[in-house]
Amino acid sequence: MGEVYIAGAAMTRVGRRDESLPDLMAEAGRGALAAAALERPDAMVVSAMNPEEFVGEGNFASLLATYLGLSRVPSLRVETATSSGAAALFTAYAAVAAGLHRTVLVVGGEKMTHLPTPRVAELIGRSIDPYERSYGATMPALAGIVTRAWMTKTGATLRDISAVAVKNHANGARNPLAHFRETVSLETVLESRREKPFIAAVDTFAIGGACQFLLVMDYVIAEQGSYFVLPARKEGIIPGCANLRLPRFVGERAARQALFFNRSFPASRSTRSSTRRSSGCSSPPPASCAAASARDAASAQRVRIRLVQAMSAPSAAGQSRAADTSEPSITLSVVTKSFRN
Repeated sequence: MGEVYIAGAAMTRVGRRDESLPDLMAEAGRGALAAAALERPDAMVVSAMNPEEFVGEGNFASLLATYLGLSRVPSLRVETATSSGAAALFTAYAAVAAGLHRTVLVVGGEKMTHLPTPRVAELIGRSIDPYERSYGATMPALAGIVTRAWMTKTGATLRDISAVAVKNHANGARNPLAHFRETVSLETVLESRREKPFIAAVDTFAIGGACQFLLVMDYVIAEQGSYFVLPARKEGIIPGCANLRLPRFVGERAARQALFFNRSFPASRSTRSSTRRSSGCSSPPPASCAAASARDAASAQRVRIRLVQAMSAPSAAGQSRAADTSEPSITLSVVTKSFRN
């Protein structure tokens, strides 16, 4: 096997772009070919996550080949969710290393900013395992869980993780096409980290899944007279996560009584948890009391909070407004090439 190397690379300017995704990817592809001094590759590998839903285009590899004037070049699409670009590069490397082709053009891109943020979150969420997704898992949340697990396994600290952001900003500052081009210090990253408390408001009762939902909140502000109960036993099943989390807040004995004998917990009764508390709200609506308590809880930490106000009761319908966190459009393209002595 000869040596495999990247002969040329190019990218588009990162940010909100009016051009279509095929146009952006074609721009990057032509740049990579020019950088490699190559007019026509032997093959092309395309990476794009769910373009059928994001931009309404199918058969994407053939489409992009047409945009590049390479309709007669063998083209295929590789997709592995958010790691599609790495998968495409590996596929091209394997093709060159195996001797199937001498040159392979790799083009990857995504365009999301033209869609509402909730729609983007929904489409990205479809790449998560359905079982995990049913419990509300999101890609950022799973990334955080994996990072925490890695930190525990390796002994890495928050300072170590923060160095990644410092490095990324330093690289962006040197790239005229980057979206963010300002450097940051390690101290700035460490000081800017704020934990966002999640605070729930309970009106009247929280039953079953709603009760379990409370177990992952930082604060629970409940109306006086409301109660919490897990009736899953009546259906012949065990609650999904309450059996793992509930003992932390009420003790093992009370948790067993709740799981096996349908014991309910009035909001006025205190538990062992210091992070759950009942409000002094004695009359509906509790939302104003909950919001006030949430702001009080957050003010000491100087963080912004999101109030969760949907705990089974029809009168407490939750409303949320998602921030505009769509990722900017970006396309990358490289040419992999074999070299033999």
